[in-house]
Amino acid sequence: YVDGIKLNNCNKKRVLLINEENRALAAETRTVIRLDISAAYGKKGSLNLSGFGSSIDTTLIRPGRYRIGILLENTVTLKKYAAVFDRYIRV
Repeated sequence: YVDGIKLNNCNKKRVLLINEENRALAAETRTVIRLDISAAYGKKGSLNLSGFGSSIDTTLIRPGRYRIGILLENTVTLKKYAAVFDRYIRV
């Protein structure tokens, strides 16, 4: 979730796979209800829909090393937020 945003339950989430040429593939996700996240952050239910899962068909991706990130797009404000991590997968 993005701290300071009131509409975090309205975020569309995508998993980013960024190749070594800095080109990104955005994979769709499905929402997973996470009651524990709202409780842990004291947000009174505003983060219940912040969980997500994703399945990526690696046969559709070129072999290589990909950095992992997350892209959030708020469906109300249309603002986008991205976070890229120091975690990688190899396909």
